[in-house]
Amino acid sequence: MTRLVRLARLAQPLLLSLAPVLAVQGLRVRRTTPRLPEASGPRRGTTGGGPGAPLRLAVLGESTAAGVGVATHEEGLAGCLARAVAARTGRPVRWQVAARTGVNTRTATAELVPLLEPADAVVVALGVNELLELNRLDRFGRELRALVAAVRARMPEDPGAARVDTAVPVAEDLGALRGAAGREDSGAAPGVPILVTGMPPVGRFPVLPQPLRAVMGLRARALDHVMAAVAASTLGVTHVRVEVPVEVAGFFAEDGFHPSAAGYETWAEGLAGTLTGVLTGR
Repeated sequence: MTRLVRLARLAQPLLLSLAPVLAVQGLRVRRTTPRLPEASGPRRGTTGGGPGAPLRLAVLGESTAAGVGVATHEEGLAGCLARAVAARTGRPVRWQVAARTGVNTRTATAELVPLLEPADAVVVALGVNELLELNRLDRFGRELRALVAAVRARMPEDPGAARVDTAVPVAEDLGALRGAAGREDSGAAPGVPILVTGMPPVGRFPVLPQPLRAVMGLRARALDHVMAAVAASTLGVTHVRVEVPVEVAGFFAEDGFHPSAAGYETWAEGLAGTLTGVLTGR
């Protein structure tokens, strides 16, 4: 059991005592926060030039993958990632988006994975709705692993693709979470590389008042540890922690929750190095 999970369990009595305050704050945030639409326009495109066949990138997930906070997907996560990878590789990048606001991991597996077209790598941006739904950590681990399996079934391994093993190192005390999530056979074929973006730093979101911000931030970190544990125990799955300067002016859209165009660009730059390695086999 991780130190963070132990802390979360020890904090349960405090959370129960704060429940009325948290409920009121949560309702107020829902009532006063602007509801922004998803990005409009095409959900697939090609970015960059240069020699060689395009690298194929799929972005799967919730509202951030759907580009909430910007006008078009070119300004959202998929477009920003495609440009960043194209700049690093000198090759064109063909991108696609399978995403919907409000989707959780279980629903994404059932409804969004079937929309995916063949790709060289899949970026998964999920977990915030599990946070809002107060889902159990062990359940989230199982459902994330089921999503990975569904993506692999949708996109069998390319025999010519290089195996990539770039998972973020995880502390030894994540063994309990690995057990909860299950473990792939170490001899199993990894299939299409999958990059799981970590939970955003919810504990720093300006739209959330205290103590709601602190409580949600702690829970988000616990969910992020589950993501890391699943990646560490699954071939070809990479977890990348979200480390973005959310205090930078202009990072957030007008709702104070989703990234702006500048925010998506900053986030994509933080992912692009690892993603480029996954796509190119380096």
